[in-house]
Amino acid sequence: MRVIGTISSLYPKEEPYWSYCMRRYDLLNQRQKFALALFLSHLPNLVALEYEEPKEVSPALRNYWCQFLESPSGT
Repeated sequence: MRVIGTISSLYPKEEPYWSYCMRRYDLLNQRQKFALALFLSHLPNLVALEYEEPKEVSPALRNYWCQFLESPSGT
């Protein structure tokens, strides 16, 4: 359940949750956002996703996290 909750929290939802999610994501620095983008991009190759997980990972990466896939400065 922890993985499902994590994946769900990384998928930007439509209003009224979009604003709430964006405020939470704004608390992360660039390196943290890069790490989360890498996590989402590699997750399907690392574990067998079940149920609704694949339906959340791809859109989350495409709709928000892909913009952070370039390595942040200093890494």
